[in-house]
Amino acid sequence: MNDPKQIEKLYKLIAAGEGFNPNSPLGSMMVETQALTKKFAVISFFGAVEKRELDMIKTFVEKGEIDINVKNLVPQGLILTRPTTALGIAIAQGNSEEVIKYLLANGADPKLAFDDFKKSANIDGINQLIKIAPDMIACRKKYMNLNN
Repeated sequence: MNDPKQIEKLYKLIAAGEGFNPNSPLGSMMVETQALTKKFAVISFFGAVEKRELDMIKTFVEKGEIDINVKNLVPQGLILTRPTTALGIAIAQGNSEEVIKYLLANGADPKLAFDDFKKSANIDGINQLIKIAPDMIACRKKYMNLNN
């Protein structure tokens, strides 16, 4: 879209609050920018968890921009080599109890982390999770069969 008249027309439509079409060149660029912003937010959220930055974690969670149970699809390779949730990363790193308790209090699902630890045969992670989330003890027998 290099035609100045088309660009001017588009600007006028946008200024009037009309004409947003996600399939148009500008619309698709805006949609792509939103997707990249979301990806950056998720990567930053996991970075905050890895660095134990509780204030930054709170910022992401309180703004509601992040699903607290989203999986990190690009593992950093520091501790885990498989995708896992923020809670799984926090536990695997031996993160501060304050961070772990905050994640749990704000909806982090311990069963997801438990399943991730089971898949990677991370017994230390499983045991740590059971200490932190005692309700997981009831699930322990079912999930401890690591051959399934």
